[in-house]
Amino acid sequence: MVKLELQSAQVNDESIQAVYPSPLDLRFGGRDTRAMQILEPSSYGNVLPLLPSAHDAGHLTFSRAVLEGRMPGRILVDDVANPASANVLNDCGFDALLGSPPSEPLGPLLESISNEHMSEEPGLLVDVTGTWTAVLEPLLGAPFGRKEYHPPLEPPRDRPLAAGFELVPITVDVANLFEGAVDPWVVRIWGGAEAFVATAPGFAVLAENGDLAAFCTACGIGGGEAEIEIGTNDRYRRLGLARVAAVAFIDVSKGQGLVPAWTCQADNEPSWRLADSLGFREFRTVNCFNFNRGFKA
Repeated sequence: MVKLELQSAQVNDESIQAVYPSPLDLRFGGRDTRAMQILEPSSYGNVLPLLPSAHDAGHLTFSRAVLEGRMPGRILVDDVANPASANVLNDCGFDALLGSPPSEPLGPLLESISNEHMSEEPGLLVDVTGTWTAVLEPLLGAPFGRKEYHPPLEPPRDRPLAAGFELVPITVDVANLFEGAVDPWVVRIWGGAEAFVATAPGFAVLAENGDLAAFCTACGIGGGEAEIEIGTNDRYRRLGLARVAAVAFIDVSKGQGLVPAWTCQADNEPSWRLADSLGFREFRTVNCFNFNRGFKA
């Protein structure tokens, strides 16, 4: 079994000053909740001991991306100097719960986070350490599972591309085809087509008529990992097109020094079957909670 260790993030305050222009106070109804505090970028290194390695936990590409200033977000901790609890909020919507939950009631804290500090993207709280579920379930309802995978031990085998289709790198023109063909979430979270193409490697499969049929790209890059985002246009399913794009993406990402990372909802059978066929190795299922703006305790 391959053991992957993420390198500690090198945080550069200047590189993320535009994203975090000033310190923020976490308050509820004008009162400091004291349960968690906003961690300033200069202190991001303090939360690194709470992050498991990539061998032990998935979904952490998004947290590493915030720590490294690659994606916007915020970090909440119970103690700035020596945190035992942390919530890494990534504006793409994947938020990691680290350490153990604080002892204070979470209702007011969650309400404040939801209404003051979350982006407009649909949110997901990932119980990375498995210690938060018991205290969150009474507030957020039953969790659902997401599978986490180790990367393939060997490069996945190529399969012939179906006749009438072409594999191409994702360019700005291709990125502009996402709307109306597949979920354009990945284009949005990188800040639009130009920023997406400039930041994330990716491949698309185009039909002869110019339709975007399938794609594979990165929805997060951090800690030496590239979290895979993959999809197929409903009109072109069951042709193996997404797999062709994934093989190309895995090859290029490894060439750039990135380890491909795969996570998916436990009931998303097409996703986990594709992961299996590419050689990704499932190692655990983690509890998650839907958590969006407008939450009321």
